[in-house]
Amino acid sequence: MVGPHGGLGFLSRSVAFGGICGILGWAVSAAGCGKRLRKDYIEFWQRLRESILETNAFGVAPNDAGPLWMGLRLISPRTENAYQNVTYPKGAYVLQMLRSMMYSADDQDKAFIAMMHDFVDSHRKSRRPRSRSKPLPKNT
Repeated sequence: MVGPHGGLGFLSRSVAFGGICGILGWAVSAAGCGKRLRKDYIEFWQRLRESILETNAFGVAPNDAGPLWMGLRLISPRTENAYQNVTYPKGAYVLQMLRSMMYSADDQDKAFIAMMHDFVDSHRKSRRPRSRSKPLPKNT
């Protein structure tokens, strides 16, 4: 799913651009290819950060609406776009954080990729992944 922040747009552009650089074997412009990919990467994360922290007409930022796990409950009359502007950008940050924590010099991203494959395989036949396996505690 492509979010409003160009999530897959960045990836497809970067893969295409990197692929072109690799296929054509531009030794002279290899540095230019790397600079372009770094620029796209930095712009991608800046757009996500802005969408999380940018305040609306009420002076409320999507980040102020609540934590990521609240899902659709983030939406209110004062935070209409909070779900869209918290879930996808913060989700990307969480995945990037996990990826960086699981990275090793020897195996690089193999553990993270294996975890993501396992997650997809585990939830392939369910309607949607459930984040809680236990019911919420009752207020007494």
